[in-house]
Amino acid sequence: MSKLFDPLGILGPVVITAKVFVQQLWKLKLSWDEELPNSLCTVWEDYRLGLASLGSFSIPRLVKAPGAGDNVQLHGFCDASQNAYGACIYLRSVGRSGVVTTRLLTAKSRVTPIQTLSIPRLELCSAVLLSQLFQTIMLSLNINANAYFWSDSSITLHWLYNPPSNYNTFVANRVAEVQRLTEGGTWNHVAGLENPADLISRGVDPCELVNNALWWKGPPWLTSNPAEWPSMFPVQDACEFPPEVLEVKLHTLAAVTRSTEAPDRTLFIRYSSLTRLTRIAAYCHRFVRYCRAKIAGFDLQAISYLTSEELLQAQEGLVKVVQNECFSQEIAMLQARCEADLKNSPLRTLNPFIHDDVLLVGGRLNHSSYSFTRKHPMLLPAAHPFTSLLVDSVHKQLLHAGPRAMIAHIHEQYWPLNLRNLARRYVKSCLRCYRTRPQAEHQLMGQLPKVRITPTRAFLNTGVDFCGPVWLKVPVRRTKPSPPIRAYVAIFVCMATKAVHLELVGDLSSEAFIAALKRFVARRGKPIALFCDNATNFKGTDRELRDLCKQLNDQQLRLKVASFCAESSIQFNFIPANAPTFGGLWEAAVKAFKHHFRRVVGLESLSSDVMCTILCQIESCLNSRPLTALSEDPSDTEVLTPGHFLVGSALQSIPEPDLAQVPNYRLSLWQEMQRRTQTFWKLWSTDYLHQQQQRTKHYYQQPNVLVGKLVLLKDDNLPPLRWSMGRIETVHPGADGLVRVVTVRLASGAIFDRPIVKICLLPTDSEDSSASTSGEVPGSPDGNAATAAIPEESS
Repeated sequence: MSKLFDPLGILGPVVITAKVFVQQLWKLKLSWDEELPNSLCTVWEDYRLGLASLGSFSIPRLVKAPGAGDNVQLHGFCDASQNAYGACIYLRSVGRSGVVTTRLLTAKSRVTPIQTLSIPRLELCSAVLLSQLFQTIMLSLNINANAYFWSDSSITLHWLYNPPSNYNTFVANRVAEVQRLTEGGTWNHVAGLENPADLISRGVDPCELVNNALWWKGPPWLTSNPAEWPSMFPVQDACEFPPEVLEVKLHTLAAVTRSTEAPDRTLFIRYSSLTRLTRIAAYCHRFVRYCRAKIAGFDLQAISYLTSEELLQAQEGLVKVVQNECFSQEIAMLQARCEADLKNSPLRTLNPFIHDDVLLVGGRLNHSSYSFTRKHPMLLPAAHPFTSLLVDSVHKQLLHAGPRAMIAHIHEQYWPLNLRNLARRYVKSCLRCYRTRPQAEHQLMGQLPKVRITPTRAFLNTGVDFCGPVWLKVPVRRTKPSPPIRAYVAIFVCMATKAVHLELVGDLSSEAFIAALKRFVARRGKPIALFCDNATNFKGTDRELRDLCKQLNDQQLRLKVASFCAESSIQFNFIPANAPTFGGLWEAAVKAFKHHFRRVVGLESLSSDVMCTILCQIESCLNSRPLTALSEDPSDTEVLTPGHFLVGSALQSIPEPDLAQVPNYRLSLWQEMQRRTQTFWKLWSTDYLHQQQQRTKHYYQQPNVLVGKLVLLKDDNLPPLRWSMGRIETVHPGADGLVRVVTVRLASGAIFDRPIVKICLLPTDSEDSSASTSGEVPGSPDGNAATAAIPEESS
């Protein structure tokens, strides 16, 4: 395209093909060194080979017939398609012998913009291009020639024969430019097959352009008598075109209306302080008073400050505006002395009256010794910005006092309706007051996990927690006694039967816990899942157990030991950090253990063997706790306890057929033991499991917390004013779609996972919390499983 020197544009139908091709490359976002797709490579090779045919033909430079004189005409054609648009101009002259000659004078082509335009708009753009090309020729040739312009678009001709002001901006600007540049010429309609500009809009192969008479000489009728030319006035009526196609400008009328139902409260909403609003109103009153005094011939002395009298008058004036807006009907009834009509008004119990154009409370304190203002305070509506500014001002003036102190102070001068609820709501929404007594979030108690309601061998699914410290005596080997040392108790709880196993642990290291876990496994059997707090010693244990699993698996491959070694790993499930409500089962076991331990041992330090004995006895007591209440059957003297599931059963129990309905005399000794075990599980299913249906707290579903909310992180070791502030970054909905765990990012950049019972939503961000529903929450439906192994339950 750049190498082709064609200032007149006579090869426009060929060049436009290359222009459209390059625009396609731009749309594909190809860089200069990328290979083209095969389809585009073929198109370009064919086009490049066809350019060779343009080097062997000649164009006559004499466009005007000999002896034609000034008897010449200029005929311009324009057309557009979805890819390109263009214009071309022909010179028509009549020679001495009367032969009519037509020659191509110049042409211009452009590709359509990447932004999609409608075909009528593109046709109008081609008309603009033709008018600009015509203006260039008239400035260059300096001839007097009649001009004729041809287009095959009826909509474009309709636009050009009407005032530009009738249409939208895009059409109006271009129509005005065409009418200005082609003034004195005539716009006519031509058929699409007889329009040479159609060759520019579509593009022509170079071989075809050489012998194309339509392009070099124009349409055949151009050399005939003008009477045989197409119609010169083909403009159709506007009703034949759809209104959206013509883009007729819609004239809008602006009207100012006044509505009594929606008053203008701009003055009260504009300012956030009652003091500022009152001072502005006082200055306005002073300005009016000075103007009236100047008109009356008086000269008032200006004061640089506002007096208390001026501020009181300004407040009274603001109250009048509020009352006339909200109590207009009551004021009209009182002025007409129709107090009986106030029976449906919220002011009927206050016996209101009007004094100095202000609506006051009548009340029953006329004989009291209070001042007139306190006996008859000014009435105010509840839902008005002025009332909100008043409550805000009093709350800050009284140093963030409570609702009762605010109500007492406001009633000395004003009587807002529903003030008690308004004061409570404001104190609740005050950020400073909320931070002193924040309220933690909560959600509907979750469903019990599968491991809690599925009959399995005791301790097959186990929860574990640490408690302590307890104090151990060091064996006396020297004359000087050694101080007692610390130890801890690991409490293992069966998730299904609530059976308890206690182990004495020397410290809180990962090695000590692994040793306690090995002792537990040796006595109770290997669990398949272990649920525990999100503590550092448990996390370290998880990593070391994974390494142990890899070693066992490698041993299996090398030594080909029994296949059960490959299944000896234990799956760890961590609850969120600082979320004791997610481990209510083992937290309850810790509480029960402390109940016995504190009463038996207290703060006394014992030797290790005595401590182990005490722990075994406490374990026996805990496993003797009844799981269900004693039935009303007089013959039933035994209640179901966790100990029933620990006696008479091997560590690796094999599933047996149901023998509960088989008569006793048909059972062997082993079958009799199996029947007793199945009886325990039947009682567990019929009595104990049904007790878990009821929720002990958090009975109702709450709206889910949303991402981006500002929260306080609850810390039991710090006062509320020193709690860290953060923003919710991620929510983790459970299988029921309710969010009980969130990820919070602090201002320092630290990220923590916390349950919602450990966060407090700030009131500034909780205003729109009612808009959130308990429906779907962004994230996976099991998003809570990665953070919390079991849902929240009662301890």
